[in-house]
Amino acid sequence: MFVRMTRRRVGRLLLICGLLGVIGLGLWAATRPLIANYYQRQATKALEKQRYSQAHAAYEAALRYRPDSAQLHLLAARTARQARDYPAARQHLQRCRELQKGVSEEQQVEGYLIRAQTGELDAVLDYLTPYLVQEGPLTPLVLEGLTRAYMGKYQTNMAWACIKRWLEIEPANVEALFWRGTWFAQQQNVRAASDDYRRALEIDPERTDIRLTYAEMLRADKKFKEVAEQYQLILRQTPQNADAILGLAQADLELGLTADARHQLEVMPEERRDAADYLWVMGMVEMRSDHPDKAEPFLRRALERDPRHLDACYNLMLCLSRLGRDSEATQMRARFEQIEKDQKRLIQLTTHDFPAQPNNAELRCELGEIYLRMGLPERGVHWLHIALKLDPGCRRAHERLRDYYQSLGDPESLEKADLHRRQLADRR
Repeated sequence: MFVRMTRRRVGRLLLICGLLGVIGLGLWAATRPLIANYYQRQATKALEKQRYSQAHAAYEAALRYRPDSAQLHLLAARTARQARDYPAARQHLQRCRELQKGVSEEQQVEGYLIRAQTGELDAVLDYLTPYLVQEGPLTPLVLEGLTRAYMGKYQTNMAWACIKRWLEIEPANVEALFWRGTWFAQQQNVRAASDDYRRALEIDPERTDIRLTYAEMLRADKKFKEVAEQYQLILRQTPQNADAILGLAQADLELGLTADARHQLEVMPEERRDAADYLWVMGMVEMRSDHPDKAEPFLRRALERDPRHLDACYNLMLCLSRLGRDSEATQMRARFEQIEKDQKRLIQLTTHDFPAQPNNAELRCELGEIYLRMGLPERGVHWLHIALKLDPGCRRAHERLRDYYQSLGDPESLEKADLHRRQLADRR
C-alpha cells in the first residue's frame, strides 16, 4: 500500500516537472525574440548618433537570441566595418549570405565598402560610383565608407568631395562632422577643425573619442585652460580614461601646475605607465621640478617606445644640456632636427603632394622611407608596396624593401629580401 502511494506521488511529481519544463521551454521560445528586439532597439538608438562600437555590441547581443537572422548579421557586419573591426564584419557578412543563400544589393555594397576601407578602393570604385551619381537610401553609407577609404589613402580632394556631399544629405551626422574636422586638421586649419568637433559634441556630448581629438586641437591652439576643461569633462564620464588623465597632466604642466600634473600621473592605470607619452610627461614633471637627473631616464625610455616622439627628443636634448653632457646633447639635436624634418615632409606629402600626384610611385616610396625612419615599419612597408603597385619597376621601393627584410634576419624575411633582390637584378 505504502509503495503504491509513493509510486503515485513520484509519478505526479514527474508529470508536474515535465509540464513545468514544457511551459519553461515555451516561455523561453516566446521571450527570445523579445530580448533580441530589445537589443536591436538599443543598436538603433546608438546609431542615431553614430556610436558604431556600441551599436555593434548591441547587434552581437541580439544575435545570441536570434542567431539565424540574416538581417541582424548584415547590420552587425555594417557596424563592425564602421567600428573598423574588419574580421568581424567579414564574418557576419559571410553568415548573412549563407542564411539568405544569395547576395542582396545591401550585402554587395557592404562587401565593396569593406574592401574599399581595407586597401582595395581602386578595385571596387566602379561598383560604388553609381550610388553617388543616382542617390538613394544607400548613398550616405557609400559616402561614409569612401570618406574613410580616401582619407586612409591621403586622397584628400576626393575625401573632401565625399564629406561635403555627405553633410549636405545628413547635416547633423556626428561622424560626418568628425571627418570634416579631421580633414581640416590635416590641412592645418585648427580653427575650422575645432568648430566641427565642437558642433559634433553639441549633438552628442558623450562622444569621448571626439572630445579627446577636440582637446588636442585646443592644445595645438595653446588654449590650455580650455584643454583642461575638456579632459575634466571626460574624466567625469569615465574616471579611469588613461588618455584624459595624461592629457590633463599635460595641460596642468602648461598652466604651471606641476604638482597637479604629478598627482594626475599617480592615478594613471598601471598598464599605461610604459607608454611613450606617459614617460615623456613624467620626464617633464621632473624637469619642471628641477630634477634633470630624474627626468633623463623617463625621456630616454619615451624615445625607446616611440622613436619619432618629437617632444621627448627635444626635451631630452635640453635635459642633457642642463646636465652638462654637451656632446650627447648635440647628437640629440641632430636627431631632433631629422624627426622635425620628417614630420614636416610627411605633412607636405599627405596634404599637398599626394592629392596633386595620385599615381606618383616615388612620392609613396618616400613616405614609406619616412615611416621606416620613424620606427613605424608596418606603415613603411605598406607604402612601399603601394609604390610598387603604381610602378612595379620602382627600384627605390625594391631596394628599401630588400634592406628592410634583410635587417629582420628570420628565414621568411630573408626569402622576401631575395625576391626583391631578384626583381632588381631582372630590371638592370
